[in-house]
Amino acid sequence: MTARDLGKTRRAKPRVLIAAGGTGGHVAPALAVGAALVELGAEVRYLSGNRRAELQTYSSEKVKPEILDLEAAPRLSFTSIKDWRKLWKAIGACKSLFADWQPTVLLAMGGYVCVPAIMAAKRAKVPYFLHESNAIPGRVTRKYAEGAANVFLGMEGAAGHLSAKALTQVTGTPIRPSLLHRDRALACQELEFDPAKPTLLVVGGSQGALKLNDNFAQAIPYISRAFKQDGAYQILWATGPTHLLEMQRMTREDVMDARVTLKIMGYIEDMASAYAAADVIVSRAGASTLAETTTLGKAMILVPYPHAKDDHQLENARFLAARGAAQVIEERSLRPKAFAEEILELLTGDERRAAMAQAASELGQQKAAELIAESLLSFCHTDATVPAKPPTGAPES
Repeated sequence: MTARDLGKTRRAKPRVLIAAGGTGGHVAPALAVGAALVELGAEVRYLSGNRRAELQTYSSEKVKPEILDLEAAPRLSFTSIKDWRKLWKAIGACKSLFADWQPTVLLAMGGYVCVPAIMAAKRAKVPYFLHESNAIPGRVTRKYAEGAANVFLGMEGAAGHLSAKALTQVTGTPIRPSLLHRDRALACQELEFDPAKPTLLVVGGSQGALKLNDNFAQAIPYISRAFKQDGAYQILWATGPTHLLEMQRMTREDVMDARVTLKIMGYIEDMASAYAAADVIVSRAGASTLAETTTLGKAMILVPYPHAKDDHQLENARFLAARGAAQVIEERSLRPKAFAEEILELLTGDERRAAMAQAASELGQQKAAELIAESLLSFCHTDATVPAKPPTGAPES
C-alpha cells in the first residue's frame, strides 16, 4: 500500500477540489455546490484564476481559493509564449496541490482554470467531473467529457453536443441559496419601491451592455406615455459601472416624469432583493443568470449577447423561449419603440406574465447544488472505478 493509499484509508471525509474561474457565472454555482458538499460532510477547496471578477465573487462569500497565475487559456497556437509559460506553470501548481492535499475527486465548473486542473487530475489518476451550464457546451467540456466520471448538465439537450461515450446527468445549474425565499414586500421596502406596483428589473451583466442600455434608455418615454397616473410603475436598472453616467444623462428628463419611479445603479450588490421585487426581468442570457431567474419563476425578455462563444447565449434563450419561459429579442433587432411594446405587454398583461413565470419555474432546479453534491459523494463512497449512479429520483439523460 502506498503512502497515498494509506492516507485515503485514514481519511474520514471525502475531499473535493472545485475548479471554477473566468466569471461569476462559473464561480457562483461552484460556491453553491461547495456549500452543499460541506453540509454533507465533505472537505472542499477551490481553484481560481486571478481575474478581478472571479476573485470578487469568491471574496463576497468569504472564500479564499487557491489562485493560479492565469487569466485566460492560450489560443491553440504558439504565438503567445508568455501565455503558454503561464499554462505550464499553472499545471505544475495544480500537480503540487494534488500531491499535497490529495483530493478524492475534482469538479470542474467552467472557465480556463479547469484546463490545468483536469490535466493534473489525469496525471494523478484522480477522477474528475464536469458541470456545463449552457445549451451548447464549451470547448473544455467537449474536449474532456469522454474521460469524465460524469458530466452534470444545466440544460437538457446539451448532451447531444458531446461524445456519445460521455456519461451525463441533467441536474440544472446551482444557484446561490441566498437568492431563495426572499420576501417581495421586504425587498421592495429595501429598494424604496411600492410592493403594490409592477416592477421591471433591467440588467445586462456586471459590465453592462451598451446597445441594450442605449435602446432601453430610448424606450423609457414610450413606456411612460402608456401610463396615465403618477408612479404607475417602477424600474430598477443596472447599467454597468462604465455606462452609468451616460445613461443617467440620457434619462434625466424621464426621471423627472412623475409616472416613472426609476432607480439607476452601476452595479446591484443585493441581487436577492432585486430578483424578489421584480415582476419582469430584461437581461442577457448567460446560463447562471437563467438558472437564477427560472428557479425564482420570473417572466423574462432576453437579449442574448451576440458575441458569446458558439452563440451559446442565443441557444440558451431559445431553449427557454421554446418552453414558453421567455421572450427573445436579438440585439440586432432592438428598436426602442418595439422594445417598449414588448416590455409593456408583460408589465400590463397579467395572464401572459403569470404563464411565463410558471413555465420558467418548471424549468428551474432549486436542488441542483444538492443533487450534484450527492452524486459526487455517492461516487466517493464507492470502491468502483466506474461512475456511481445518480441519487434516487435524480434526472438522468
